[in-house]
Amino acid sequence: MYNNLLDIFAKRAGLFDLVGYVVSARLILALRPSRIRSALFAAASLGLVLYWLWDGPWKLVLAVYLGFVSAQAMLFAWQSSSRWAPLLPIFFPVVALVAMESVGGAGAVLGFSYLAFRMAHNGYEIVSGRAERAGFFDYLAYCLFLPTLIVGPISPLSQFQSSFAERKSQTTLWHGMLRIIIGLVKVRFIATICKQLTFSVLWGDGFLHGPEDFVVSCAADLLYLYFNFSGFCDIVIAIAALIGIDVRENFQSPFSARNLREYWTRWHITLGDVANALVFTPLSQSLGRAWGRRFSDAAICVAIFATFCVIGLWHGFTLNFLFYGIAHGIGVSAVYVFDLWVKRRFGAKRRKAYLANRWARAAAVTLTLSYAAGTMFLFDNDTRGMQNIVEHLRWSTSTTESVMHAAQAAR
Repeated sequence: MYNNLLDIFAKRAGLFDLVGYVVSARLILALRPSRIRSALFAAASLGLVLYWLWDGPWKLVLAVYLGFVSAQAMLFAWQSSSRWAPLLPIFFPVVALVAMESVGGAGAVLGFSYLAFRMAHNGYEIVSGRAERAGFFDYLAYCLFLPTLIVGPISPLSQFQSSFAERKSQTTLWHGMLRIIIGLVKVRFIATICKQLTFSVLWGDGFLHGPEDFVVSCAADLLYLYFNFSGFCDIVIAIAALIGIDVRENFQSPFSARNLREYWTRWHITLGDVANALVFTPLSQSLGRAWGRRFSDAAICVAIFATFCVIGLWHGFTLNFLFYGIAHGIGVSAVYVFDLWVKRRFGAKRRKAYLANRWARAAAVTLTLSYAAGTMFLFDNDTRGMQNIVEHLRWSTSTTESVMHAAQAAR
C-alpha cells in the first residue's frame, strides 16, 4: 500500500504540469461539442498521465485499459438480436479482470480492479438508459479523464456526460483551491501521522505488543484509510470542478453512521453505488423471484453477503480481503435482521422513539465504529501478517513497555 495516494504520481508529477492540464482542459471544454473537442479532451489527459507514469508499472495497465475500452466501445455499437448482447458490455470488464488475475497474479491487476468496475458500471448505465450511448471519442474523454483515471471516485458516466455538455465550471477558483489544500493536509499530514500507529508500522518492530496496541492499530488503520483516501478525493474532485466536470462525492461523514448499513452509504459511496447496481439489486431480485415472498428477507441477506464478498475481493484477490468482505457482509446482514426484529417486536411508534434516543444513537455509533475499526485487522494484513501479529500479541505487555523496548533497541 502506498504511504499516501499522492505517491502514485510522486516521481515526475509537477505543479506546473497540473496547472497546465487544468487550463488546457478548461479551454478545450469551452469549445463547441464535437468529435474533435472530445478527442482533444481525451488527448490532454492521456498525454499528461503518460508523462507522469511512464517509468512505473502503470503504463502497462493503461495500455491494457485502452484496449479494453476500445473493445467495450465496439460492444456498445454491436447490434444483435440475442438477448445476451446488451449484457456483454457489463460482463466483459469483469471477465477481463478475472482473466488478468489468473494469468498475471495480483501485480498484473494493480489499479485494474477499479478500472474494470468503472467500465462495468458504464455498461450498466448505457444498457439501462441512465447514460447516453456516446460516440467513441466522447466515451474515451470520460474513460481517460485524469482526475478520476487512476483511483477514483468511481464517478458515473451519466454525471460526466451532463457536465461535459454544460461546459461551465461548478466551483470558484478560491473554493477549489481551499478544498485542494484541505485534501493535502489530510493526505500529507494527518494520514502520515495515523500511518505510524497502523499494523504495518507499529507491529513491525519485532517486539511483543499488548491488546491495547491492537486496538490502537485498528483505529489508526481506519483513520489512516479515511484521511488518505478522502483527502485524495477532495483533491481530484476540486481539480475536476475547476475544469468544469462534476464528480460524485465519495465520503459523507462516515464516522457519524449509527450502523454498518448507514456506514456504507457514507464510506466509499461510489463503490457502494456500483456494487448495489451490479451485484445487490439484480441478485436480490433474482433470488426474490426464485424463493418467493416468504423467503424475501433471506434473499436480501444472501444478496447483501454476496455483495460484500465482491467488495472485499475488489480490493484484491487475497484471503484477507475476502475475510474483510465476509465480516462486513455479516455485519450489514445483522443490521437488516435486527431492524426487522425491532419493527415487528416494538412497532413503528416505539422504533421511532428508539431511533430518536440520543443515548441509543451514541451507543450505536460507538458499536459501528468499533466493528469497522476491528475489520481493519483483516484489511491491512495478509494471512501471514495476521499470524505474525497473533504471535507477537501478549496480554501482559503494555504500550509503555513496548515503547521502552523500542528505546532500548535504539541504544
